[in-house]
Amino acid sequence: MMLGTDLDWFRRLRAATRHEITAAGGITTMDEIRELQAMNVHAALGMAIYTGRLDLAELASLGT
Repeated sequence: MMLGTDLDWFRRLRAATRHEITAAGGITTMDEIRELQAMNVHAALGMAIYTGRLDLAELASLGT
């Protein structure tokens, strides 16, 4: 629904486990992606890219 993701929930989940985590659904901003990346949480993106809300080139620059 592209309404944003619950970053506090992912902070609590990250604190509870060392397993890999992938956030999916609702991620719509580069700020959310940066925060998830800082928590070592992967982000699965779909509609935000498809609709042009997130730019692939900007996303690719995060990996470097």
